[in-house]
Amino acid sequence: MKITMQLLLAALLMLSFVIVTPAAARPAPVFCDAVLTDIVIRGDLLVPERSHCELNNVTVLGDVRMRDGAGFTPYDSRIAGSITGAQFELLHLLNSTVEGDIRLRGGVRAELARATVTGDVWLNDLYEAVLLESRVRGALMARGTNGQVQLCGSTVEGDASVVGNSGWIMVGGDLATCATNAVHGTLRVHHNQQAITVANNTVGQNLICAANDPAPTVFANQVRGKTRGQCGGNEPMDAQELAETE
Repeated sequence: MKITMQLLLAALLMLSFVIVTPAAARPAPVFCDAVLTDIVIRGDLLVPERSHCELNNVTVLGDVRMRDGAGFTPYDSRIAGSITGAQFELLHLLNSTVEGDIRLRGGVRAELARATVTGDVWLNDLYEAVLLESRVRGALMARGTNGQVQLCGSTVEGDASVVGNSGWIMVGGDLATCATNAVHGTLRVHHNQQAITVANNTVGQNLICAANDPAPTVFANQVRGKTRGQCGGNEPMDAQELAETE
């Protein structure tokens, strides 16, 4: 009994020296409506309504959220989280990296130029969606665009879908105006309503085109899987082949 009491007292004495530290609080969001240069933002970045934020050589360790009418132009910067926005004015991602997703809806223009996105890119109901010399390690979706969709000189490591757009579409081209793309998964182009070019692309799985009016101009694609529908074969498509998940 004496030994037990001694052990208990020793344990209590050790616990009395334990310093309990509270969990570190998440940094408050940083609001940006100007130009930020050569800094690290520890938390999230918010671009307020009808404001414009420019980053030059900045690291954001959290997410970026764009409010109505906001513009966001990171140059030579890194976003460790995701970029989200609705009814925004502009996203121009130049020579920068996003380690999460890009999910945008109802904005004016999204342009990725010499950019890398580790997650998915979902561009819904924009006016213009442009990817130039960029890499998407996840999937790409451009849906409901009524101005233009342009994919040139870029790599998508997942599936790429260009669906339900009413503006003109260029997925690759004649090499002089639009460099070749590489899609490691399946490339789907369907239910679009304006002039479409699908050319000089390398597709790792299937190339599927259907229900486009007018039918797309298609040439010089290298497809490891099947070429289906309006892009070749003229076989009827089933719902599973045209399905995308978000």
